[in-house]
Amino acid sequence: MRKRRGGRILRILGIALIIVALALLGGFAYMKLQEHREMRTQYKLQQMFESTGSIGRRSWFDLFGASALAEEGEHRISDRLAELYEINPDLIGWLIAGEDISTPIVLRDNEYYLNHDFYGKSSNSGTVFADARNMNWESDNYVVLYGHNMKNGTMFGKLKLYAESEYFKNSSCVEIHFLYDDVVTAYVPFAVIDASMDASGADYLDLRCFDLFEGGDAAAIQAQIDLLLERSMYAIPGLAVDSSDRIVALATCSYDLADGRFILFCRALREGESAQQMETLIRENAVRRD
Repeated sequence: MRKRRGGRILRILGIALIIVALALLGGFAYMKLQEHREMRTQYKLQQMFESTGSIGRRSWFDLFGASALAEEGEHRISDRLAELYEINPDLIGWLIAGEDISTPIVLRDNEYYLNHDFYGKSSNSGTVFADARNMNWESDNYVVLYGHNMKNGTMFGKLKLYAESEYFKNSSCVEIHFLYDDVVTAYVPFAVIDASMDASGADYLDLRCFDLFEGGDAAAIQAQIDLLLERSMYAIPGLAVDSSDRIVALATCSYDLADGRFILFCRALREGESAQQMETLIRENAVRRD
């Protein structure tokens, strides 16, 4: 009797283990399928963006920096982004950072695109989005872009490569293709920071310092920029950054600090500067701090 009961218990345990194993395998298979779908979606979007070909480039400075903003009705959707805008009117531009990041930028709020793709479908990868405080993204002098740190390399999954000295020196080309008027703005990275968003910690950094930039206090803005330069993983002699520069921060999750963020801070090229000139400056002058 005891042997029979013991055998029954073993069979039940065996069946339970098989069910658990099948559930784990099914969950793993589902994750892989979803990952593949998300990578395929990203590739499709890139193909749509790149298929339009080259465009006549105008800088942000040309359109917004030298004169008052045009009336909204005078704007024209960029030829390169028109098809993507028809799919998703939350689109505000396209980001290229080095050779590994090429993705649309959307703007709605700070929640929706954490778990929705460009087509509005549920997605672990989400979509790269601008902070909700950047509703005036065309003219804001401080813009924050968020993207998940995905293991499959999508979104900002490769952003942390900028912590590697050789990568930083050879991937300093950052561009934003604006939604309107075929405006393309080139940026140069000036700071790479691993920071905590926990205000009580010593490694805290106020990433969402929009009030500071909107306040227009040049001295206060310069103090914030100097702090970023001081905390950066790199020193870049010869690269000036001041309160008049347009700054974009690319932020993703980091797991080295409490509520950590890995952030690449960039400034727009100034009038008279070229991307090639800035790339050479970074390659020759950037020094990784220990």
